[in-house]
Amino acid sequence: RDCSDADLRNFFESGGFIKPLKKEAPEASPPPSAGLVQGPQFSVPEALQLQEKLLAGFKHMDFHQKLKRLQLQYPQRKQKGHPDGSSYFEAFEVLVMTVFCGILPTHGLRGDWDGVGDMFAQMASALKNPKVKKQHEEINTLLGLPRDARLAAS
Repeated sequence: RDCSDADLRNFFESGGFIKPLKKEAPEASPPPSAGLVQGPQFSVPEALQLQEKLLAGFKHMDFHQKLKRLQLQYPQRKQKGHPDGSSYFEAFEVLVMTVFCGILPTHGLRGDWDGVGDMFAQMASALKNPKVKKQHEEINTLLGLPRDARLAAS
């Protein structure tokens, strides 16, 4: 709760009798319309091509071995509240970024977490296509994530 210094001083000096005034909350901007996609979008063939490159990167033996080592290093990562969870995802983010940073720039995106977010934003329309959606689910399954997950930096 945001209160001015004068309001807080009055509150404490009055022994809690004079309550601070509530600041008016700024009006929230209206939520984006459901299903409304903003910004440039990948076509279905462009999205599939990008996903195929990501899939190849995530299937690469070196990446896959590192992912398996990470999973073995943090065996209780899926247990709610266990420290393995946050430690695993920090290391996981670094590992998956090794693939994203090499592929995203070839599709006009930044090779960082902002680029990953932009990729998902530009795939919003294409993800309605069954082939694109299925390939997205395949990537997530390969990474050990829920099929409908969307990666983002923690």
